[in-house]
Amino acid sequence: MLISLNIENFAIIQATSIDFSRGMTVLSGETGAGKSIIIDALGLVCGGRGSVDFIRKGADKLSLEALFVFDHLPQAICQVLDKYGLSYSDEDASLLLQRQINLKGANLIRVNGHLANVSMLKELGAILVDIHGQNEHQVLLNPNTHLDLVDQFAGPSLLNQLQTYQKAYANYRQLRKDWISGQETESNQLQRLDFIQFQAQELEKFGLDAAEEDHLKEVSLKMRHQVQVQADIERLNQVLSESDQSVLNQLDQAMTFLEELVKIDDSYQVMIDQLKTSRFELEDIAQQLAFKDLSVIDSDLNLDEVESRLNDYSQLKRKYGMTVPELIDYEAALAEEIFQIQHRDRYLAQLKDKLQAAYTDLYEKAQLLDQNRRHVSKKLKHAIEAQLGDLYMADASFAVHFSSVGQDRELSGFDFLALHEGGFANLEFYVATNKGQDLSPLVKVASGGELSRFMLALKRVFASQAMSKVMVFDEIDSGVSGRVAHAIADKIKEISQSHQVLCITHLAQVAAAADQQLFIQKDLDADQTATQTKITTLADPDRVKVIASMMSGESLTAASLDLAQELLKDYQN
Repeated sequence: MLISLNIENFAIIQATSIDFSRGMTVLSGETGAGKSIIIDALGLVCGGRGSVDFIRKGADKLSLEALFVFDHLPQAICQVLDKYGLSYSDEDASLLLQRQINLKGANLIRVNGHLANVSMLKELGAILVDIHGQNEHQVLLNPNTHLDLVDQFAGPSLLNQLQTYQKAYANYRQLRKDWISGQETESNQLQRLDFIQFQAQELEKFGLDAAEEDHLKEVSLKMRHQVQVQADIERLNQVLSESDQSVLNQLDQAMTFLEELVKIDDSYQVMIDQLKTSRFELEDIAQQLAFKDLSVIDSDLNLDEVESRLNDYSQLKRKYGMTVPELIDYEAALAEEIFQIQHRDRYLAQLKDKLQAAYTDLYEKAQLLDQNRRHVSKKLKHAIEAQLGDLYMADASFAVHFSSVGQDRELSGFDFLALHEGGFANLEFYVATNKGQDLSPLVKVASGGELSRFMLALKRVFASQAMSKVMVFDEIDSGVSGRVAHAIADKIKEISQSHQVLCITHLAQVAAAADQQLFIQKDLDADQTATQTKITTLADPDRVKVIASMMSGESLTAASLDLAQELLKDYQN
C-alpha cells in the first residue's frame, strides 16, 4: 500500500507530507485547492510525463517521494528490479520512489536509493498505481482500446495465446511484404536490377575486407611516426644496456654490494634473488628492443598508397552511409536480391508457398483467439451488467460487438482476410441504457453520469482480478446525485476491500464512505504573498462539518449536520 507521499515545490504546493491509511481515502475541498494536483504528483513520481511547468514559481526544482510497503514484494515488482539490476531484500518489503525535476528539465530518479530512469519508474508505476483521471472516459470511448480490455479480463491464458499469435503474425507480415514487393512490374524490376548490379560490381571491384581498414590504419600510424619511434628505441637501449650508467650495469653493482652484505647477514640473499629476477626481465626487454627493426613494416605499400586506400574506404562508407561490416552485409544482400530478380518466377513460387503456409497457421491461431474472446465476452457481459444493476442501471444491457476486418485488398493472388496484430476481428463495446432499446456503440449512447457508472463497473470487474494496487479515482462520481451517489460510494467502498483507494469527490455520500478523509484548502504563505495548499486529516467532529457543507454549502444547518452524522454512522457500522 501507499504509506506516504512527500511533495515539495510542485504547482501551488510548497511542501507537504501526506500519510495514507488502508482502505479508502477521500480528498475533498474547495475547487482549485489542489486536490487533482496531489494526484498529478503521485502520477509523476510513478513515471508520468514530467515538465518544468510543474515547478512552483520561484523554486529551482520540484521533489516528490512516495513510499510503498507490502507484506511481501510482489513478483512483478521483483521482475522489474531484476531487469534493471537493482538489489532488493525479502525482509524489507518496501519501495521508495523519488523524483526531482529542475528548471532545465533534468530528472534525478531513485528507487530505494539507487539511481534509476524514467522507463523503470513507468514500469513500476504501472504495477503500483491505477489512476482513473478525468480523461480516462475518452479511453473507454475509444473502440481501439476495447480489444485490450477484453484480453485483460480473460487473463494469462488468452494473453499467452495472443503472444504466440503475434510471433506468427510478425513472420507472416514480413512474407506478405516480400510478396507485395515481388509483384512490382517487370520494367521496375529490370530498372532495379540495373541499379543493384552496378552497386554489386562496385563493391566487388573494391574488394571489401573486414580487417583491411584497421590494418591499414595501424600501418599508416607506424609509417608516419617511424623516425620518432626509432629514435625513442635507441634512447631506451642506451638507458637499459648500452651505456656505462645503464640500468643493467647499475643492477650489477647493486648485487655486488648485496653479496658483501650476505657474508654478514644471509637475510639479504632474498634481495639478491629478487634483483636477479628483475635483471633477467630487463635484459629480455633490452634484447627485444635491440632486435626491433622498424625499417621493415608489414606492408608492400608505401605511405602514399596506404593513405590512398584508406581514403577510398572513407569515400565508399560516406557514399553508402554504412560501416565496413554493414557494407559487407549489404553486398551479400545485393547478391541475394539479384538472384531473386533473375530467378523471379521460381522465387515467387517458393514465396507463395511460404506465405500460404504462414497464413494458414496464423488463421488457425486467430480462430482460437476469436473463439476464446467470444466466450470471455459473455462472462464480461454478465459481470458488467451485474455491477450496473448495483449502480441503478438494472435495465442497461452490455455486449461486446465483433466485426470482421474484411479482405486483404493489397494482397493480389490470395483470398486472405486482412489480419492485424490482434487477430481477424475488431471489438467494440455496445450498450443500451434502457429496457427495449437497441444496443449501440458506447460512444453514441452514454451520458456523463452513465459513462461514470460504466467506467466504475469496469473498474470493479477488473479490480477483482488484478493484483492489489492503489486505485485512484479523480471525480469518477461526476454527473450523479441522490441514490446513485450512494450506490457509487458503495461500489468504491467494495473496491477498497481488496485495493487501497484514493478518491477525489464532491459527493457527501462518497466522502462518508471513506476510512480516511483529507481536506484540501488554499491558504497564503507566511509572507502573505503566494498561494499554497494546506492538507488536513479530518477527525470526526470536523469531518461531520465538512460532509455537511458538501450537502448544504457554507451555511451549515442542523439538518445537514444530522444527515452527515447519519451518513458516517452508516458506513462505520
